[in-house]
Amino acid sequence: MAPNDTQWLQAALLPALGKDNLDAIQVLRHQAEQLLAMPYDTILSGHFNHVICEEPFIPSAIQLFQNYPNPFNAGTKITYDVAQPTQVRLTVFDLLGKEVAVLVDGPKNAGRHSVDFTGKGLASGVYFYRLWTTTTSMTRKLVILR
Repeated sequence: MAPNDTQWLQAALLPALGKDNLDAIQVLRHQAEQLLAMPYDTILSGHFNHVICEEPFIPSAIQLFQNYPNPFNAGTKITYDVAQPTQVRLTVFDLLGKEVAVLVDGPKNAGRHSVDFTGKGLASGVYFYRLWTTTTSMTRKLVILR
């Protein structure tokens, strides 16, 4: 480019959640092909403001992720995957095993779920959160810093 020349740049954010890594790549390729097939002026004018999503993300297994942020002060997010519809109970308990909060208690559909936790009324320290389903129990540690 010469000094003071202008260059147009196109960028797109394409979410690509699939059943596994290979499926996610195939979904991404399909979305990119659809985006490239659109008229340039449609994209430039901002008319392309929808998300292409053919299938909802269905995880292959139950999974409990580490909360974020951790440690936390004002609040944190706990995320978990459910592979098929099931009863879910997500609780927080202290080092002595005393339950201090129930975040989820009931049926959940297959998919990714998140819950916010503030720890309101709890002192600084180490706590644990546990996900129970009809087939699995998983536990992770969280830290509250006040």
